[in-house]
Amino acid sequence: MAKHFLFAKLFLLTIFLVNICENYAAYQPPPATVQPLHPTGLRVSIPDEHGITLVAFHVKFNEDFDGLEAGHIAKDILKVRNGRWTYEDRRTQLQRDDIIYYWIHVVYQGLGYNLVDQSYRVIDFYNYDGTLHIGNEVESSQNCTTASTTWVFENGNRRQACPRQLIFEDNFDNLNATKWNPLNRFAGPPDDEFVVYMTDEVTDVSDGRLRIKPILLNSKYGTDFASRGTLEIESCTGEISTPECYRVGAGSYILPPVISGRINTKGKFEFLFGRVEIRAKLPHGDWVYPVITLESAENTWQLGLHHEIRIASSVGNEELRTPEGETVSGHILAAGGLTVSLSESNAQSNNRMTLPKRQSGKTWSDDFHIFEIEWKSGLIVVKVDGVQYGEQPVDGSFGKSSYLTLGVAVGGSHEFQDHVTSSGYVKPWRNVEAFALKKFYHAKNKWHPTWDTRTALQVDYVKVWAL
Repeated sequence: MAKHFLFAKLFLLTIFLVNICENYAAYQPPPATVQPLHPTGLRVSIPDEHGITLVAFHVKFNEDFDGLEAGHIAKDILKVRNGRWTYEDRRTQLQRDDIIYYWIHVVYQGLGYNLVDQSYRVIDFYNYDGTLHIGNEVESSQNCTTASTTWVFENGNRRQACPRQLIFEDNFDNLNATKWNPLNRFAGPPDDEFVVYMTDEVTDVSDGRLRIKPILLNSKYGTDFASRGTLEIESCTGEISTPECYRVGAGSYILPPVISGRINTKGKFEFLFGRVEIRAKLPHGDWVYPVITLESAENTWQLGLHHEIRIASSVGNEELRTPEGETVSGHILAAGGLTVSLSESNAQSNNRMTLPKRQSGKTWSDDFHIFEIEWKSGLIVVKVDGVQYGEQPVDGSFGKSSYLTLGVAVGGSHEFQDHVTSSGYVKPWRNVEAFALKKFYHAKNKWHPTWDTRTALQVDYVKVWAL
């Protein structure tokens, strides 16, 4: 009898524990709504459910939790308001692409339940009344509660932007002449790339994206035109009656063998400090590289040094190695403030190899990516697809108003180290030599077969925000 009684008690206890486990498994805390607030603040809430008596919010910024720790914010909410359990403050300062990590503890019918491993990337901001904050309206600095460190220079006027204000945007529904200048001229300093810029010939926006696709000069003007042709560029944007606009191919001094395109916002939109975001697909092909930069409005290369801020830089070579075996191919993405010495005796004297870098198993030309820089006084922060991969301290030479440049370049005197090997053949020219163009041109049977439909820069959009 005692054995039967003990068995019955164990059976009932088992059913009781199973019911508890089933109830425990059946309840999940409701998902949270996260709202970064404008101009400052954070709101996190969950809807009320009958049986909830307490909700505790635990929050960290740009740093994941190590277990169930308190976090930067730890707050117990004891009362429901307007049908929601809400944590709110108006002090937290957030920026776009900040990551908010959080976990929530809910007391439901007397038992505690956790909603863990939650995160939220800041994309939009909300007004205190819960409506979406529209950040791209045109604001004057007089309407700002505080002034940004960003200055905007447009059509001869200067103004100080509002914090986080969208100060420039182009989605390339057309090539807007009020925003962009097309370059039509032979390439020159500081890079002396192996192209002639005839932007209208190789640029289109027919599918709602900017597309710049380089072509061979001979494909437009005929066989071996690069070696023997005379080319005067129509509507030249360089100095008329100079090698910027007129050249003759003869002997060892040939014409640039490639036609490419390049546009910039010089004189139409320039700014000092800000955050730039560009969604783009980089060009593929040997010795091809994108030009996605901020260039100083001051022409400092005439003083022997060139400074630019690279938003995204990755060569089109599928394979490229130095004599020491280091990979410098299109699997490497670099960005940041670049300084180049233009002295012929010092052609490789630059900080290119020390720029922040990110390596990928695929080439960076395989897909569209979102490239971003945050340009501050003394510091450049670089990101790709929302992931920060470097910070670079910079000096005052990177504290000058600058304009956006987009384009495709080929070869040149600074981009590629000497003696690098691309898919089995050595770079066919030396950076400091008189006949670099000719040697590059005569090796086209090696590099041109790597060019295909992917040999183009495609840009979905460009956006610039004030800090």
